[in-house]
Amino acid sequence: MVLRCLIVDDEPPAHKVLVNYIGQIESLELAGNCYSAAEAINFLQKEHVDILFLDIEMPDLDGLQMLKVINNPPKVILTTAYSQFALDSYELGVVDYLLKPIRFERFLKSIQRILPPLPARKEEDSIFVKTSGDRQRVIFSEVHYLEAYGNYVKIHFDNRFILVAGTLTEVAGQFPADNFIRIHRSFFVNREKVHKVSGNEVSLATVNLPVSQRYKDGLYKSLGVI
Repeated sequence: MVLRCLIVDDEPPAHKVLVNYIGQIESLELAGNCYSAAEAINFLQKEHVDILFLDIEMPDLDGLQMLKVINNPPKVILTTAYSQFALDSYELGVVDYLLKPIRFERFLKSIQRILPPLPARKEEDSIFVKTSGDRQRVIFSEVHYLEAYGNYVKIHFDNRFILVAGTLTEVAGQFPADNFIRIHRSFFVNREKVHKVSGNEVSLATVNLPVSQRYKDGLYKSLGVI
């Protein structure tokens, strides 16, 4: 299910931020960009839109006034630099109210109010890996990070590790790509185990790991760091 999004804002920089965020969510699609309420009203009469990202402070007709004159509006997420309109906006049935500058993690929370819930995950998501002739079950959620170690890979847990033959790329390829992020030529981390990002390091429960410049942007995007 893909939801079509329309951005309505008189400021081009605001469009740039939202276009970037929408592009990172597979279930969202940019339907169009409008720079005034009048332009948006015309657009909505011609095109199907599921989510409306609507600025409040615009010339001629503001966002709240626009909502009062259109029939059967799509789901509306208001985007504004002014908090004083929050009460009025919720009386109009909007989904959420985002204050600029909008952070990616806050954007995601708004979208999750609209998207259908994800199917429940299995109790255990795991694989079997070969270690010293035996095969061990590795539960993904228990792994903290993967470390290259010569012709082997160390799979680190809370207070132990196991050694698996193969390259880091080969072993990491068996782990969920959404959760395990490459941060260095020698490390993949479980994003759920990252407590802090500081400069060129990430902090896990018991260790700090280096982040190379090559993988920094991908790490920040995955964690929602702005």
